[in-house]
Amino acid sequence: MKAPLALLLICNALFFTSCSSLLSHRGQTVDSLQQGESTAPTTMVSKDQYDELARKYQELLNLSKNQIAKTEAAPVAPVAPHVIDGNAQTKPEVGASTAIDPSDLVNRIDKAIPDTATIDSVDALKTEAPLSHEKGPPVPTSMGVQQVNNTDDIDEQISRLREVQELVKVNKFDAALTLLKGLENSKEKQIVVRAKMMLGDLLFNQGEFDLASQVYEEVIKKYAFSGYVLKALGKLVSCSEKLKQPEKQAKYYSLLHDFFEAS
Repeated sequence: MKAPLALLLICNALFFTSCSSLLSHRGQTVDSLQQGESTAPTTMVSKDQYDELARKYQELLNLSKNQIAKTEAAPVAPVAPHVIDGNAQTKPEVGASTAIDPSDLVNRIDKAIPDTATIDSVDALKTEAPLSHEKGPPVPTSMGVQQVNNTDDIDEQISRLREVQELVKVNKFDAALTLLKGLENSKEKQIVVRAKMMLGDLLFNQGEFDLASQVYEEVIKKYAFSGYVLKALGKLVSCSEKLKQPEKQAKYYSLLHDFFEAS
């Protein structure tokens, strides 16, 4: 009787011990799984590897900055210069050739402004210059001037301009010069400026570019009211080209360019 009872007690003890061990093992397994899910494994990097990665990152960063700088500094496509009648207008550098041929420039100005060698431009003076019958003041002979031409009738001075035109047509330049010298002393500015321009054109056509330049420069300085100032500038461009004076040519061309650009 005692033996079966003891055997039963031993079996019960073994059973409960196995269950307790199983539950304990099961709890440890669940805890380890939960801990593995909540914590990721940590990979350690050596200092040399870290420095190498940092160096590569810095190189990529510098390369990106250089590409951005090159993009910003890229040259912008040049804008087409202002064009007049199909010809590019650019200011010339000193000693450089102009964008427009000087002779072409003079021809275009001649078309825009009546030439002093045409009869129509002389006849226009009848409406531009008022008739005056007032005598001019006497001039002392000590000044080196024999007399001032204060012709009472403007029509007489216009007739002299017409006579100059006819003399130039038949190549009587000396006689034309004599008449022009007298008309330069007129009290009417419109007469004077036309006489100056006719004188300059006469010298220009004879190849006296230096003397012609002096006359044209006088027109620009003293007779800014006249439209012939623009024509005088065009002729000065041609004179400076003939005389091989690139600095003056660039200066006169620049003045013309600024005028066309402003208009």
